[in-house]
Amino acid sequence: MCKLCEQLHKNCGGTWNRFQDGKRVVDFVLAFNGHLQNDEEADRKRKIFQENLIREGLEIEPETTQRIHFIKIHVPPEVVSRYCEHMKIMMPIVKLKDQENIITEEFSIGGSLVRFFRRPMFRFVIIDRDKFRKREYRLLHEYSREKCYLFDADAPDFFTPSIRIAVAHFILERARFGLEDEKYDIGLRKLLNDQVYLDAYPLHDGSP
Repeated sequence: MCKLCEQLHKNCGGTWNRFQDGKRVVDFVLAFNGHLQNDEEADRKRKIFQENLIREGLEIEPETTQRIHFIKIHVPPEVVSRYCEHMKIMMPIVKLKDQENIITEEFSIGGSLVRFFRRPMFRFVIIDRDKFRKREYRLLHEYSREKCYLFDADAPDFFTPSIRIAVAHFILERARFGLEDEKYDIGLRKLLNDQVYLDAYPLHDGSP
């Protein structure tokens, strides 16, 4: 994130984490210089690009400051679902009955240390198990909307922030900003290189 964008976000006290409706989470942000006048070419590219983002199902909302203009992007659940399938993302399946009995215990540093220090010569060593919490082991399967019964897709945390960011980035890098015959006018990276946008970044940290 550029320093100016970062400062503007700090001044807003985190109010940009959601759309104006207070419900939809902001997954990605585009920023451009609103002071540049008569840059019709950049305006045209942004307009086409953002229209194509909407066509792909992304929801956008402008946020204007005196100098920097922002485009907030939200990835709706149905878009995440469609692109998870297209990107062949591995997702956790619903827990099976007696799952723990059919899965080999996952190797962990904490478990290894506990076993190592159980030896008689290390009886004075105390392992803080809270520092090495056992991670829950989940079975994964390539996401498929046709096999929705395999997944707990209705759970509010099923599509994590990191997955929504990945989907947003995937769409942004493939959206066109020119005419069909302008084959190189595609993708966010080129728009950033050409200074059509100043910056682009996920608003949350992408942690699960």
